[in-house]
Amino acid sequence: MANLSNINNKFLVTTGGNVGIGSTSPTSPLVVVGTGVGSSGTIGIQGANAHVGFKNSSGTFRSWVGHFNAATHGSDADLNLKTGYGTTGNIRFSADGDTTAAQMFLQGSSGNVGIGTTGPSAKLDIGGNTVGSVQAIFGRGNSDSAFSVRYTNGITGTNNTVQGTIGLDYANGYWADMAAVKFIRDSTAGELAFYTSASSTSGVERMRITSAGNLKVGGTNAGYAGTLIHTGNYSATQ
Repeated sequence: MANLSNINNKFLVTTGGNVGIGSTSPTSPLVVVGTGVGSSGTIGIQGANAHVGFKNSSGTFRSWVGHFNAATHGSDADLNLKTGYGTTGNIRFSADGDTTAAQMFLQGSSGNVGIGTTGPSAKLDIGGNTVGSVQAIFGRGNSDSAFSVRYTNGITGTNNTVQGTIGLDYANGYWADMAAVKFIRDSTAGELAFYTSASSTSGVERMRITSAGNLKVGGTNAGYAGTLIHTGNYSATQ
């Protein structure tokens, strides 16, 4: 049986059952080729509850995209992306093709959101193992200053193998620890270090609480239990 089409090949049904609109060689069940219109797109769907549903190979309804006027779906001004019908599902977002399983992941069983992980264990779980990588930036301000949360893996030295940093710590295009608190640990100990800077350069460690509870001020070498030591003009003891 020959292909069925109109005189200009604007609509075509192949012998294999594929339908082409604006295409003379549809390779999928439906192929639409055309220049979209900004207010309606290349394919327009109109209706009180306009949405597209998806079923699996056995015909079981699984998910849909669109709008649906109902209490749990909002109004026709809301865009819904819903899955989990018949069984718990997840929503995966990727902008790198199939390079990663998902760059952002919405876990259906818990509602947890993962960025860089497909196994989020909290409402927001940001993954990543790159040495020195910045995990989150909040409120980027003038001259690239920002309040950030940063997890750093791979820093070497005593009690400095893993760090978490929180504070104002970006300036002039590089990480500067201008006013920051560092959470530092190795396999057996944890310490807190406090950084400040008098200029737009890398911050300096001013004070540290050691794993033994000692307080070090003005340096990282001194410190005794119950003693406050300052490398300037004064010292005080308890």
